[in-house]
Amino acid sequence: MLLKDAAKSVETQARMLVGRFLEEDDKLTALKARLREEILQEVLDVINAYVDPATYQKIKRQLTRTR
Repeated sequence: MLLKDAAKSVETQARMLVGRFLEEDDKLTALKARLREEILQEVLDVINAYVDPATYQKIKRQLTRTR
C-alpha cells in the first residue's frame, strides 16, 4: 500500500513538472516573438534612414513576410 501511494505521489509530481515546463515553453515562445518584433522594428528604423520609401516598403514586406 505504501509503495502504491508513493508511486501515485511521484506520478502526480511528474505531471505537475511537465505542466510547468509546458507553461514555461509557451512563455519562451511569446518572449521570442516579442523580441523578434522589437529587433525587426529597430532594423527597419535604421534601414528607413538610408533608403528611399519604395525600397523601404519592399524590404519591410520581405522581412515581415518571412515570419
